[in-house]
Amino acid sequence: MLYNALWRTAANRLYYACYYAATALMVQYGYQTYTHSGLIGLIGLFGLHFMTTGQISDETGFVLRQLYEMRQKAITMSG
Repeated sequence: MLYNALWRTAANRLYYACYYAATALMVQYGYQTYTHSGLIGLIGLFGLHFMTTGQISDETGFVLRQLYEMRQKAITMSG
């Protein structure tokens, strides 16, 4: 049980670290997100503004999506 609680906490913190880093990058380049869709919304914007231009690797987009799914799974496990 303790292991699961620690896993959920780690997944949540890693998700938010990447969410805020991605948000900061978007703001730095003048892109604004007006939605509360979380990292999944940013993944689309990353694809549009950074991955298609080669500034951000496709692997980074994959990691962002995996983090989102990990966090969703962690939320489901705690509920």
